[in-house]
Amino acid sequence: MSPEEPGNLVALDLEFQKGRLVCKGERINSTPNTLTVSWYSLEPPDESFPICEGVAYVYEMPGIERKQIRKARPRVVDSRYVWRDVARGEGLMLILIMPSGYTLTDPDPMPVEAKNFNDRLALFWMPEGKNGVNVQVEWGLEEFQGDMDSEEKRINDYIRNSGKGSIHGGVSLRYDVAFSYAGEDRQYVEQVASILKDSGVRVFYDKYEAAYLWGKDLYVHLAAIYQKQSKYTVVFISEHYKKKLWTSRELQSAQARAFAESQEYILPARFDNTEIPGMLPTISYVNLKNTSPDELAQMIIQKLRLK
Repeated sequence: MSPEEPGNLVALDLEFQKGRLVCKGERINSTPNTLTVSWYSLEPPDESFPICEGVAYVYEMPGIERKQIRKARPRVVDSRYVWRDVARGEGLMLILIMPSGYTLTDPDPMPVEAKNFNDRLALFWMPEGKNGVNVQVEWGLEEFQGDMDSEEKRINDYIRNSGKGSIHGGVSLRYDVAFSYAGEDRQYVEQVASILKDSGVRVFYDKYEAAYLWGKDLYVHLAAIYQKQSKYTVVFISEHYKKKLWTSRELQSAQARAFAESQEYILPARFDNTEIPGMLPTISYVNLKNTSPDELAQMIIQKLRLK
């Protein structure tokens, strides 16, 4: 891979201190030339110096200015982190090293590449913006206990497949399909979820996410799932669904996504003919009285293949 050539570089090593995300790192500018940054090298290139102990290397050249970032805090907006900066010359390259034990969620814009750096996830961005333009990167974090090499591959797959439905608005999608349903209808829904899971479909079904959801602000977190983190949402409509406060909130979030995209996102599946506010009668639905859990699961799989 060829080196990157930004006008300036900001590299941040992130960690939590007393529950707050802080960072240290370096800011590198070059006057008047662009920098030459090696992200892909496994060994230090000749005539280069390491950034953040070797997450990347910058080639020595006249006019380079180095400034240490001793302690900084990204902004926090709606449980997401934001780093704003000024692009210089040919733009900014931003490198983030995630806190130990954490992985990335919902990046905006999409990063260019991820890698395993000392068993931590590291990524870099090249946000659009020429000399003097303010740019920003947003991201979320979640705890991670799996194999970091596999997680690196998963995120890079999202990045490389970004033109094939794996992202939404520059945000990587965590799920292929999310389920919104009333607890009284769980028996049917759980059978569908089990079939999809065994088929390798990434399904948001709350029972599978109990440990992940534990301690989170569900009002905020579930809204993000139904509005930003799934390719589709299946709404299991019934008389019970209409009466629940949480299902109403889930549906509102899904409807906001559907409105913004002006294409099918909500997939209605009806146990009965209950009218749901905002659900137009002209929208095609699946009649669950005549559809087994296995048949519905196969329909969802087929729909995903068409995406």
